[in-house]
Amino acid sequence: METIGRRLQTAREGLGLSLEEAERTTRIRAAHLAALERDDFASLPSPVQARGFLKNYADYLGLDTERLLQEYGSAPAARRSSPARPAAAPRSEVRVRRRGWLSADLLVAATIALGTLALLVWGGGRLMASLRAAATPIEQSSVFLVPTPTPEPIASATPTPNGSGLLAVKAPTETATLPPLVLPGSGVSVRLLAVQRAWVRALADGQERYRDRVEPGAVIDLSASRQVEVTTGNGAGLRVTLNGVDLGPMGGLDEALTRIWTTEGEITATPTITPSPTVTPRPSATPFGATAAAPAG
Repeated sequence: METIGRRLQTAREGLGLSLEEAERTTRIRAAHLAALERDDFASLPSPVQARGFLKNYADYLGLDTERLLQEYGSAPAARRSSPARPAAAPRSEVRVRRRGWLSADLLVAATIALGTLALLVWGGGRLMASLRAAATPIEQSSVFLVPTPTPEPIASATPTPNGSGLLAVKAPTETATLPPLVLPGSGVSVRLLAVQRAWVRALADGQERYRDRVEPGAVIDLSASRQVEVTTGNGAGLRVTLNGVDLGPMGGLDEALTRIWTTEGEITATPTITPSPTVTPRPSATPFGATAAAPAG
C-alpha cells in the first residue's frame, strides 16, 4: 500500500509541477512539502501544522483530503512525534522558466517612442513648409492688387448710347490679381477699377464709351489717341491706372468730379458756365408817315 507521502509525490509529478511551483501556490515552504512527500511528519514544526500542511497540499493536488487525514490520524504516535531528522535534499527537478522578451513594459515604451517620433516628423514638416512659404517671393502680375470680391453677374459688354462701339466691362475674377493692362504704342490708356459703388461716365476722343453705375470689382479699360475724360459721383470709388502707372483713388469719398488725361498729361476740366438769359426790349410802334426830326445845327 502506498504511503501518504508517495501518493502526494506521484500526484505532483503527474501534474508536471515542481516543489517551487507548489510552494508559490500553496504558500507552504518547499522543505515542508518535501517532508510530507517523505512521510517525515516529525520534522514539521508541530502535529497541528503538519495536519494543516497535509490538508492544503492534498486539496492543491486534487486528492481525497478526508481519506489522507484519516490515514494520518491512524498513524503511530511515535511516527508522528519522532525526533526531527535532518531533511534530505528534495529529489524534484527545479524548472526555470525564461521570461519572454516581449512584455507589457516593452510594448508601452515602444508605443511612446513611436508617438514621439511621429510628432517630431510632423512638426518638422510643418516648420519646413512655413519656411518655404516665407522664402517664396510674391509675384505681381499687375500694377496693384485688390481684394477678391464676391462674384456677381455683370454684363461682359455694354453698348454705347450712340452705337459707336462696345465697351468691355470685365466681371470680378476669383483671384486677387488683375490681368496686366495692355498699353498701345501711343495714345492714352486708362484703367478704372471700381472699389466702391459709383456712377461713371467715360469718353474717349470725345466719344461716350460708358455711362452707368459700377459695382465693386468691375474693371473699365479705355484707350484713346488724344484724350480720355472720366466723370464720377464718388471719387473714392474708382482707382485709376494711367499708361500702366497707378494713380490711386480718383478723388475723395462721394466727391463729384471730372478728370481729363491727354497724351501730354492731365488737364483740369473747365466748368461750363450756363449764360443767364437777357430780356430783349420790345420794339415801339412808329406812326405812319412821320418823319424823323433833323438834328440840330
